[in-house]
Amino acid sequence: MKNGMSKAWVVAGLFTAVGSAQADGIGIGARYSTLGVGVELGKSFTDFFTARVGLNKYSISDTQNIDDIQYNTDLDLQSASLLLDWHPLGGSFHFTAGYLNNGSEMNAIAPPTGSFDIGGTTYDS
Repeated sequence: MKNGMSKAWVVAGLFTAVGSAQADGIGIGARYSTLGVGVELGKSFTDFFTARVGLNKYSISDTQNIDDIQYNTDLDLQSASLLLDWHPLGGSFHFTAGYLNNGSEMNAIAPPTGSFDIGGTTYDS
């Protein structure tokens, strides 16, 4: 898990450094958030309206043994968004409405072997 977290911080640093770029009312941005690693493409139609499309994805797996119980976890983050920004004052302040499809999943299993103790009580598998 520690190795996965250090990789996540490196990726976050790279995407923070990449930031975003814009030309002719079209912008592209890279991001790292609780939705995963992502990219977003935006288009300004007027000084008051912008449309954005985004995709995010990130996966990590981990296995740990705690009190003789093996825990296996898989986290798969994936989402897509379609957003419309309204800038009522024509500046950076805006309201956003849109659609976010969240296909994220987490699976965790802990198959017991033999008997095990949890909180002072012994259980048989």
